[in-house]
Amino acid sequence: MTEDKRQREIKRFFDEQLLPLAAQLKAQGLPLLDAGPEPSAASYFIPRQQRRMTPADFDQGGLTSPESAAQDIRKVWSATAGHPLAPLADSVARLAVDLRQGQEQSGDVSTFIYAMY
Repeated sequence: MTEDKRQREIKRFFDEQLLPLAAQLKAQGLPLLDAGPEPSAASYFIPRQQRRMTPADFDQGGLTSPESAAQDIRKVWSATAGHPLAPLADSVARLAVDLRQGQEQSGDVSTFIYAMY
């Protein structure tokens, strides 16, 4: 897919799906996304019930594969009851798969990697 076509697909998604959803939510007095911290909140601190992480804690999150993107996004966005982006899960997943770019792998190690050690 060419860069020009990618840009058209993204613009179409925003114009035909995201903006109408935002307008619909705005008409209902609901935000599309949280705008920032809640000024009336006394604190965001929540004491942890579990203070140590387990190996399973590191195996969660992220998309597992392009093929399961729709299911993974739907799961995350519907985990919180009434997530405003839930209706867009399939479209976002389809867009992500369509716009995915293959990256060329090289056997060369970047010179910048040594700065990390």
